[in-house]
Amino acid sequence: MEEKENLKHQRMEKIDILIEELVNEITEQSNNYLPLIINENARVENYFSIIILGLFSKLKNEQIITQYKFQHHINGENRKHIDFFIIQGPNIILLELKHLAIDCEIKKNKRNINFYTSTADQGRKVGIVEDIIKLNKIETKEITHFISLAIITNPPSTNIMEERINFLLDHSSTKDWDIKYIPSNNLNISFLSSIKRT
Repeated sequence: MEEKENLKHQRMEKIDILIEELVNEITEQSNNYLPLIINENARVENYFSIIILGLFSKLKNEQIITQYKFQHHINGENRKHIDFFIIQGPNIILLELKHLAIDCEIKKNKRNINFYTSTADQGRKVGIVEDIIKLNKIETKEITHFISLAIITNPPSTNIMEERINFLLDHSSTKDWDIKYIPSNNLNISFLSSIKRT
């Protein structure tokens, strides 16, 4: 029993390190473009995916991860397209990426954090809940971690983010998920990490 707990703890540490690497790399690499992304209200998941691909290539060369695949397909009854498949030591990870472009004062499209964390149909389809529901439907014993990483440009205050996390945690789809807000050293970007460990 103790050995199983130690393995679980080691796996969680590796995931935490991976999330920290992602947050730091995305923040650093996007610093020059954040004002443009915010002013144009541009949703640019592919831009962030390229940054992540660069990081994963580096981590593979450093043997921190052993394998990664972009736009991975899960075959089966409910075939799914997943943004990233990663093998990191004993961890086999599916990662969904989401860019939450919060409206700036210049252009208002009514996209705020409530929209992206909504359980209503319109917000759910472009927000976090849809990714969590999608990952929950994947039935495989091989996957050790499901992750939804939301990149928030022009983020609201920490208090508002904590309120939205509590809202998300009340939704039935998130009952096995650990959801954390991760502010960065740049006020123009922050992150919402949702992890389900199997």
